[in-house]
Order: sequence, then C-alpha cells, then structure tokens
Amino acid sequence: MANDLTSLSTHALRAKLKSTQAIQRTVAGIIAAIVLAWIVLGYWRTNTPVFISTMAMGIAAIAATSTAPRAVQAEIARRDAAA
Repeated sequence: MANDLTSLSTHALRAKLKSTQAIQRTVAGIIAAIVLAWIVLGYWRTNTPVFISTMAMGIAAIAATSTAPRAVQAEIARRDAAA
C-alpha cells in the first residue's frame, strides 16, 4: 500500500484520508448501534458469550479499518516534513 501512496498527489491523499476516515466512522457507528441494541434490549444477559464475541468482532473491525487512515496520515506527514 505504501507504494501506491507515494504515487498519489497530496490532494489525492487528503481525499483518500477523508474517505477512509468516513469508512472507519461508519463501521464504528454500526458496531456501536449493535452493541447499544444488545445493552438496551437486555440480550447481553441471556446470551453473554455471543455478546462478548460481538464486542471482540467489533473491536477487530475497528482496528482493521484504522490501518488505512494511519498509513495515509503517515504519508501526508512525511510529505509535510519534507516540504
């Protein structure tokens, strides 16, 4: 992915950063809505193992979607430092 980022312009990188952050926020929002529904409706009490696995899957999904924005931010920071 780093090789792809070096060939993009700074403007394209900033647009890519904005879109990857939007994806990350969307995934986090969906996971938060699911967990909130579990808690509010009380299903976590009756099926705790599934609730725990849902939490683990949500954390893994958020962690997975955070790698792309970090890589883009690092490339933008590298270019800003060089300029």
